[in-house]
Amino acid sequence: MITKLDSPIRLDLRERLRRLLHHHNQFVNSDKLPDWLYDKGLLDRLARLYEALKPSDYVDANAWLFDYWPELPFDTGTDWGKEQSSLKAAQLVAANDLLTLGLPTILERLSSFKNPRVLGFTLALCEGGSALAEQLFTAYGEDESSIVQDFIQGFSAASYQREGNKFLEKWVIGQDDTLSEAACATVLLGLPSGTLVWDTVEGRGPDCAVTYWKRTTGLPHGNPAEGERAARSLFSVGRVLDAVRVLGTNASMEWLAGEGDVELACQALGQAIAPINADPDRAQQVSYCAATLLKNLSACGKLDGEAMAQLEWTYFGLLRYQAQHELVIYRRLAAEPSVLVDLLALLYVSDQVDKTALPEPSDAEKRVANNAWHVSIVGIHLRRSPQMLWSRPKNCLRMPTN
Repeated sequence: MITKLDSPIRLDLRERLRRLLHHHNQFVNSDKLPDWLYDKGLLDRLARLYEALKPSDYVDANAWLFDYWPELPFDTGTDWGKEQSSLKAAQLVAANDLLTLGLPTILERLSSFKNPRVLGFTLALCEGGSALAEQLFTAYGEDESSIVQDFIQGFSAASYQREGNKFLEKWVIGQDDTLSEAACATVLLGLPSGTLVWDTVEGRGPDCAVTYWKRTTGLPHGNPAEGERAARSLFSVGRVLDAVRVLGTNASMEWLAGEGDVELACQALGQAIAPINADPDRAQQVSYCAATLLKNLSACGKLDGEAMAQLEWTYFGLLRYQAQHELVIYRRLAAEPSVLVDLLALLYVSDQVDKTALPEPSDAEKRVANNAWHVSIVGIHLRRSPQMLWSRPKNCLRMPTN
């Protein structure tokens, strides 16, 4: 009966059985057995069925070991550390066997592995793994397939973990003819992101740097100097939103008030508004960082009121809901009546103008009018009750309702 099942159905059934066996075998040796636990006889029958479903193809039979969250059907338990040790041992055995297939076959079947990075990492740890390095890096280092890149980066991560700087000296530093700059970037993307790797990237050449910064996802957090360096590099390859995200998570008020690059932060925010307006979903991912960066710029003391108000005006659609500071633009509304007049002028058309003859406003014009509308409403309330700005600053972050 089992032999008559199509291969995809067999694999799916085996995967479901593996999860079931994992779930139950985690508790078979516990001091207190849960009520829902299957008895040993039933678990033994399910184990035999699981083994009977094992594919004859080695890749199909073992690819699950390189999933994102592989679950061992047997050698498991409530001790997570012990289970992970068993899993790594099983992965290493499978990787050693996969080596016998040869690199071209492994890459041809790479789509069978859900986590190619872990596969590459484990292969590099095998006894014969280092012999793959030259063929892998030289022949496939420029491959643009994302799964091949993940595989190579996993391999390079394990190799660097084992060899340290000797790995860099062998493949990147001072080896201009060994690998192309693009291939070097792929190798370096697998290494921990930071000053050492970034120096190596820039030392290898401009093409290596461009490729690296276009692809990297390993960005600093809580390190202002590294954050600014990463932001400049991201900015240079057109990743403006990521530059804002990095600055928002690294450039604190204290840093900006001291040696921080305020001009870089302003440039990044200025360039980011167009892609934010063009891609609202992506904008949501960086909105908190943008609001944080604006707060830190406002508090650092290096930006004059006019420049800060201009930034707040540009980002008012965001700041209406997510502002983290008392907006300078509201201070100007309270202090300078002419600002409110200018805002109202953006909203109203003279009665002497034939409105039916006016062209349909662009999206940009609609955003300006929308900002002007909401800011001017706050301005009118501030003119009526100036104490509103000082007594409860947070009230100014939302449009008044009456």
